[in-house]
Amino acid sequence: MKTLFIGDTHGRDTWKKIIEAESDADKIIFLGDYFDSFDVPGVAQLHNFNEIVEFKKNSDKNSDKNSNKNSDKEIVLLFGNHDFQYMPGFTDTPYSGYQPGMAWQFRDAIQQNLEHLQMTHLHNNVLCSHAGISVEWVEKHFPNTIINDLESVSMLVDSINDHFKFKPNIFNFNGWDPYGNNTYQTPIWIRPDSLFKANKGSQLRELVVQIVGHTQVSNIFDSFKASDKAFGNKYFLIDAIASKGYLVLEDDVFTPKVI
Repeated sequence: MKTLFIGDTHGRDTWKKIIEAESDADKIIFLGDYFDSFDVPGVAQLHNFNEIVEFKKNSDKNSDKNSNKNSDKEIVLLFGNHDFQYMPGFTDTPYSGYQPGMAWQFRDAIQQNLEHLQMTHLHNNVLCSHAGISVEWVEKHFPNTIINDLESVSMLVDSINDHFKFKPNIFNFNGWDPYGNNTYQTPIWIRPDSLFKANKGSQLRELVVQIVGHTQVSNIFDSFKASDKAFGNKYFLIDAIASKGYLVLEDDVFTPKVI
């Protein structure tokens, strides 16, 4: 099985070239942040988001019609902080990059397609979210959770996604650091240093590999090497679309690539 991980698009359509180049991929996971860009017009960002959603919808339709599921691509669309800020009832505090002139259009597009979005996803032992899952945040909001195997992680993922639907305010910005560098920060806001620190010595770290975006890396290859050296490939930072980078998992091997 071949899986693609695509970081924060922020309105860029680079994902199309990636998918074309990796046409044999079975699964494609987008890590959120479809909106807010300093160099892509708001109308183009909106169009790009709608194309990503349509890509998922078409894949879902093909899967429903096809009895041979191995011939279909599974598309997973995660939610990021730059998507979250456009949703009333989620947060009342816009932050960096907020585009008031397009806010209503962005909000409407998200609301119309909220059923196709989720907060986190578990692929075998690979845990995907926009910024990362901190055990300190889990302990605060899911105090009865005991993480001791992959089944318990899967149950946690289901709970997090249910809260995204019914109690989304738990994902709001949390903590005192304006950059989000707190160990108890939410899965759409936590920064790498705090994520590593929060999960050090935890069962979650032992059980899963985390794939995250949110914090931009200038070079996907350097990021990959740093992860291997410091964390034994337990974390991959892949917010690298700006430099055309993405990550591939095939035959249990992670490979960074550029398009």
